Amino acid sequence: MAIIATHSVVGGGRDTAVIGLNLRIVRTLQQRIFRAGTVMDWAAFQRERGSDVVAVITTTINRIGQDSMALVQMAALLLMVLVQAGVAFAVAPLAAAVALGAGLLLFLVQMPRLRRSRQHGRALNTRTRRLYAIVTEHLASMKLTKAHNAEAAALDAFAAELERSRLTSMELQRERVRARIGFRIAAAVVLAGLIWLAVSVFAVAGSTLLVLLAVFARLLPSVGEMANLTRQVAGLLPAWAEVETMRHRFEAAAGPAAPPGVVAPQGSPCFTDVAFTWPGRNLPALQGVSLTIARNRTTALIGPSGAGKSTLADLALGLLTPSAGAITIDGVPLDETMRVAWRDHAAYVPQEAFLFHDSVRANLAWTCPHADEPALWQALESAAAADMVRRLPDGLDTQLGDRGVQLSGGERQRLALARALLRQPSFLVLDEATSHLDRGHERLIQDALDQLHGRLTILVIAHRLATVRNADHIAVLDHGRIIETGRWDELAARPGGWLAGSVEVAEL
Repeated sequence: MAIIATHSVVGGGRDTAVIGLNLRIVRTLQQRIFRAGTVMDWAAFQRERGSDVVAVITTTINRIGQDSMALVQMAALLLMVLVQAGVAFAVAPLAAAVALGAGLLLFLVQMPRLRRSRQHGRALNTRTRRLYAIVTEHLASMKLTKAHNAEAAALDAFAAELERSRLTSMELQRERVRARIGFRIAAAVVLAGLIWLAVSVFAVAGSTLLVLLAVFARLLPSVGEMANLTRQVAGLLPAWAEVETMRHRFEAAAGPAAPPGVVAPQGSPCFTDVAFTWPGRNLPALQGVSLTIARNRTTALIGPSGAGKSTLADLALGLLTPSAGAITIDGVPLDETMRVAWRDHAAYVPQEAFLFHDSVRANLAWTCPHADEPALWQALESAAAADMVRRLPDGLDTQLGDRGVQLSGGERQRLALARALLRQPSFLVLDEATSHLDRGHERLIQDALDQLHGRLTILVIAHRLATVRNADHIAVLDHGRIIETGRWDELAARPGGWLAGSVEVAEL
């Protein structure tokens, strides 16, 4: 009873330790990938496929965690084999040498199967990434899918990819089973052959033969299990390689970090002969751009689609580094050491307002977690969203649903503006923030911006020209170059100008 109890306690402690090791491996790898992806430079991050990152963090790393048990088992088994071999050599050196030689031969015969295990492991990685891509894209396009009655096509694509993933996984398992069966049969053949040689050719005595059989009975199963674990690790290696490759790629593209104590001035950006070319492209997105965004004034960027307006906004926010030229904040260069510090004074409202599946309060406090309730209501008032939130069933604690689906587009946009204003920025960028709104909601946001006039520096990117009539300064961007600047009245009256020739201006 004492022996059994001791064995059970020790075995339980071992199992708990191994499980803890497994969980630590998974957690550490997930943290490394998540952190490396989060601190990536913005230009590099845009080239990554989000579903690939999700697949690695959720599935590939979990596979590594599960299969890492094989490494622990291999270490324990190797120790056991060494002990068994030592005892065998002490009792019967010749029998031990023959048994180990036969085991090594059988192990080497299995080597071609290791390559097949690695190939199946790589195929499984590919199938996993593809499966996550289908799920991610389907969820993002759910409204479009339903609007076109395309549910059947989406279900068929998902089912087909699931089947391919199942077949790949089954082939990997079949390979392991076939290898195990092959090793056992080969071991039986070798053992039978050795016994025949010992009895018929060398006339080995019965006592010696029993020792030979005992050594084989101990060593060959251990060698066979080592072969099985080796194949399992071989299937794991492609997953490990994928994780490490992604981590190294992310870390190599890490964005700058602000050194301790660096504080950016609360001024406004000034562009001097700035050019920028996106990685992997030949044509520059911006070239020769010189623009001063006046402090505590509203500057509007207009122009045709693809002119480079959003790229200019990304540069102004410090998300990108110019390929040529310089950007300064009150004369201080916006270099690598200053970009992160400058974003402490900036806020951004994109064209598509992103909200979390959480409460209004949590969405507002996302970038300012220590804000108190009066500060939340002040931000909502400034964004013309306070009355809207008061009308919600639970006020600030109302759950908004996935991506804020419980709200209209205009309501989501006003919450996004309130979230930006909660940071109390000195520089605010609105990247076509009203392009998808009706005139009523657009008017509400415009009124909110009018209330902010003179209190902070605002850069507005707009397609609807009516939204920038009251801007202090307007710059027209076309093919990456600024072709006109001035106030609305000046540009609208300029013969042959881009703004003057706009159909929307004629209608206004």
